[in-house]
Amino acid sequence: MARVGRVSVFLGLTRSTVGMLFMVILVGMGERMAERFLPIYLLALGAGALSIGFLNGMDNLLSALYAFPGGYLSDRFGTKQALLIFNIVAM
Repeated sequence: MARVGRVSVFLGLTRSTVGMLFMVILVGMGERMAERFLPIYLLALGAGALSIGFLNGMDNLLSALYAFPGGYLSDRFGTKQALLIFNIVAM
């Protein structure tokens, strides 16, 4: 038990941080489950291959660009405050 306590202190894991991390994981899993079927849905609506490729390209671009504000806010306010800010924005 002492080893788990030392690891949690080293990683800065408190009860509220673990709870927020768990909710971020659950929300992310929910988004990924629905995201898999979006190209099939667009095909059913009559979209072409170009629009589905554009959707995938924009998803990759936005995923890459989301890292920049996260890094900036983490440096400016700290990791815990940045995590809280992005969760509030996501809600």
